[in-house]
Amino acid sequence: MPKYNQETRDRAMALLAEKSAKAVSDEMHINVMTLYKWRREDNGTAPKAKAALEGMDALLAEDVAAKDRRIAALEAENARLNETIKGLEERVSRFRAIIEALIR
Repeated sequence: MPKYNQETRDRAMALLAEKSAKAVSDEMHINVMTLYKWRREDNGTAPKAKAALEGMDALLAEDVAAKDRRIAALEAENARLNETIKGLEERVSRFRAIIEALIR
């Protein structure tokens, strides 16, 4: 099993940020599994996958914020509608009292 110096490893990791592990393996004559191991040791996730996950996190955060704003707007509308209902119920009650008074 060949030993690689840190400079070779660093160069391979830099290339992995731009190319596939297979392409780097072919170019540098390093076993593809070694490249996968180095990448896993260095950052735990492939750079492209990590960037995609970060992008998804941003989209999810944006979506959650939009939904939170929508919920707040709906809660405000619900409170306004409940106040309207309360006012209408009071009016109906007064009209009933007037009608009963007129009937007697």
